[in-house]
Amino acid sequence: MARWSYAHAPIVEQGDSDQTAPVLITWRLDTSVAYYGFLDSPKDVDSFTFTVSEGDAAGVALHVGSLVPGCAAYRTLLPSIAITGPAQASLQPSETDSPLPFARDVDAGLVVLTNPEQGESWHEPYSRKNYFWQRSLDLRLTQPGEYWIHLWEPSGLTGDYVLEMGTRERWGLRELVRALRYMPRLLADKEIHDAACREELQRQEPAERVIGKTPRVR
Repeated sequence: MARWSYAHAPIVEQGDSDQTAPVLITWRLDTSVAYYGFLDSPKDVDSFTFTVSEGDAAGVALHVGSLVPGCAAYRTLLPSIAITGPAQASLQPSETDSPLPFARDVDAGLVVLTNPEQGESWHEPYSRKNYFWQRSLDLRLTQPGEYWIHLWEPSGLTGDYVLEMGTRERWGLRELVRALRYMPRLLADKEIHDAACREELQRQEPAERVIGKTPRVR
């Protein structure tokens, strides 16, 4: 299926997050957001949480996916994403072949998105970098309650990633303030922790496929 990508309002990680101190998702879930994070140890799991209210009986659309900087150092960086929350049609309780690196209620619904292989190289024109664009997932959440998103690297590799969320470009005051705050850092490549990766990205020619301009077939 061909679909267009989206201009994501940026957020850059300000400190490590986990289940005891997760990132609180307070923006509307359909808002197109790019969260620039970093897995700093083999057991690092970055956690995010949000709440679906009783008033959302018609269901809430959730889109999540991942990208990693398109350099040689990250060619084997393949993060997994798990979504947990109240059990429902799109989020069934299930067992996994291997233990998950986070705590969860055994009766909670669970979906795990894996990346068996690296995605294709795409150019992101706003931060002026190439990224490996990995898999994504779309769910409709119909049950009120607390939900979690967990991101980790199953092989224990460390590195930078982008968690993409939402499909609707929404540039209100909050999104504009975030862009003004974070874009100078992104343009200076300061969100990239690996020096060799940073230098390689600065030397690269833009990938042929452009995020936001080229339709993506998936």
